[in-house]
Amino acid sequence: MRLLGRMLKNKAFNTDFGKNSPTANEFKFENSYDFESSRNEFAESIAQFAQGTQVIKVMHHPFWGKMTYEDWNKLMWRHTDHHLRQFGV
Repeated sequence: MRLLGRMLKNKAFNTDFGKNSPTANEFKFENSYDFESSRNEFAESIAQFAQGTQVIKVMHHPFWGKMTYEDWNKLMWRHTDHHLRQFGV
């Protein structure tokens, strides 16, 4: 899967994520969560990410491989947009 991720990274980061796009096991949550606290955590994460590249500490993604700051920006935008559309926001 890692090789596939590296090969598809450029295409995926420049198009909308499709419905039922795969998620790395490291990012899957199986417990239930309180909506309000999750929403607040999301808003805080967006605000932190907006501060600039100094908040990005990991330059390797388990599926996409080596990442640049521009890659993280694209991924954050696509991922956020994907979930906002998913929930009709």
